[in-house]
Amino acid sequence: MRKIIFILLAWVAVFNAAAQNSPGLVNKYMIDGDNAAKSDFVGAIDNYTKAINLDPSKAEAYMKRARLYTIMGRYAEAQADYNMALKLNPQTIMLYDERAKIKSLANDYKSALSDLDIALSASPYNEVLLQHRSDIYLEQQNFEAAINDLRITLESNPENNVTKVKMALVFLDMNSVDSAMYYINQILEQQPRSYIANDVKGLILLKSNNPEVAIKYFSKSIEINNKFAVGYLNRAVAYKKLNNTQAYQKDIETAIKIEQELYQAYLLKGNEANENNRYYDAVAYFSASLENNNISEAYFGRGYAKKFLGDYAAAINDFNSAINLNIKDARAYLGRGNVYMIFGNYQQALEDYNVAIALNPDYAEAYFNRGLAKIFRYYKAEGCEDLKNALRLGYNESNEKLKFFCE
Repeated sequence: MRKIIFILLAWVAVFNAAAQNSPGLVNKYMIDGDNAAKSDFVGAIDNYTKAINLDPSKAEAYMKRARLYTIMGRYAEAQADYNMALKLNPQTIMLYDERAKIKSLANDYKSALSDLDIALSASPYNEVLLQHRSDIYLEQQNFEAAINDLRITLESNPENNVTKVKMALVFLDMNSVDSAMYYINQILEQQPRSYIANDVKGLILLKSNNPEVAIKYFSKSIEINNKFAVGYLNRAVAYKKLNNTQAYQKDIETAIKIEQELYQAYLLKGNEANENNRYYDAVAYFSASLENNNISEAYFGRGYAKKFLGDYAAAINDFNSAINLNIKDARAYLGRGNVYMIFGNYQQALEDYNVAIALNPDYAEAYFNRGLAKIFRYYKAEGCEDLKNALRLGYNESNEKLKFFCE
């Protein structure tokens, strides 16, 4: 009898072990993970991990865990999971697309484009893939490549107004106002009450130095959708061009009231504070902007304010952050160079001014400051030449320095 009991116990142990490794338990963890993903990311990840531990070939578990890692900002772990999912299931187009997003977040644009190219080779006219690739091209400021992808999208779906809006905005970035207007008018002919199209037309008119008419389109956009915070913000910019300070302030405050996380509104308020020498206010506004979006312009503005407040180390940190986010921001190099000048670090200042001028050959203030840095480094002839270039480009402060140092 005792021997029979031992045999039964052994059989139960084997049965339980088999049950623990059964497909049913893997599926249970997957279902539990899906349910938890609605509100408990950590719990969901734990369940997907348990499913992977039981079945390392479960590509779906890697994919779903990767998506949660992405939402949580754990990009390295997300990419590792996408790598495994693709290794297990290399034919899944959407995995290449999702991995491309992770790579673009890490500024690995070359590799992200490679993933999208693979996906598009299997589905050449996939609108989503083309849109995502155009977004990466825009991040690189490769406008021609972005436009080419958007045109392919429109050829396959001529009624895609989202693509037309994007085309208009790309052409606007390229200063091709007529092309931008062509696409936005197409939308307004079909949908005159599109608040997005009316807003973009206002932006085009603003770019054309026609703020009065731009305000009419921004106002129409707001009339159609009075909760459209960006419309108030854009109209505020137009009012500022007309020196209507009261209307400008009112629209910005309305935009913030509608959408408290609207980083552009705090950015505008920060810029205005800097213009009026209210540097403590500027730091607060730019910090509020950065709480909602990690953008180079806010770091630049805050660094500029901190420089005037004498917080030089913090100013350099902000300029560094601005440059890390946008290595082509000539103003950030100028700002950092100016702080180095205060420290008497003329060589480092010169290097920053050189980069600023390389990025913007007509940057008068950069020539002016580089001229002073060269003079302080005992390169008088070269410094005086830079001061002359600054004056030629309209920087009138150079006139006094030329008389003092060079005549």
